[in-house]
Amino acid sequence: GNEADYFTPTVGRTWPSGTFGCVRSEGWQMHEGLDIKCIQRDSKGEPIDPITAAADGTVVYINAKPGLSNYGNYIVMQHKVDGLTVFTLYAHLRKIADRLKVGHFRKSGEVIAVMGRTANTKQGISRERAHLHFEINFMANKNFTTWRKTNLPGTRNDHGMWNGQNLIGIDPWKVFLEQRNAKARKKPFSLLEFVQSQPVLCRVKIGKTNLKWANRFPQLVVKKSG
Repeated sequence: GNEADYFTPTVGRTWPSGTFGCVRSEGWQMHEGLDIKCIQRDSKGEPIDPITAAADGTVVYINAKPGLSNYGNYIVMQHKVDGLTVFTLYAHLRKIADRLKVGHFRKSGEVIAVMGRTANTKQGISRERAHLHFEINFMANKNFTTWRKTNLPGTRNDHGMWNGQNLIGIDPWKVFLEQRNAKARKKPFSLLEFVQSQPVLCRVKIGKTNLKWANRFPQLVVKKSG
């Protein structure tokens, strides 16, 4: 309950538009993360909430040029959880933590930034809607930069393999709820089991037996018998 206290909606909409999924443009637009509400502000009404690492991990990318991305200033961290390599993304940041660099290891709960409202969209983000855009992702393609140059020649890619198009999100809210439920049951939470339990969205027939994605995530491959 009280979801409106946690999620920032889009302009003129209610809190579900700040959650994960096809929650925008009457269901036609995918939002691949959570827009988490600001709760601390300075005397000018600007956000000052500290942003902390969601789990132990390594900083793999920092964009400190907000004009280059819809994400504005953003950080990507890499984590190893239950044998899975996953990434968390923190966007619309006001400020990156002092001296934070790519390659730095940060423990869960360590401050990495300050919440903000940076973005390069025409409409921008109002002071009232300041929020953290947060994602939990898998990487789609380790060779994304080369793939994009070949398949989308002439288009800009200012962020290499850390372009949001190369990060496939899972629903953080569901992850948080399952963590809470596991704690209530006094059982350890398993991200691997959580991902394995998700319903099948679609099935795609692939004419290759040596699929790089399957090789990277053998834990997520279901082998058919017979």
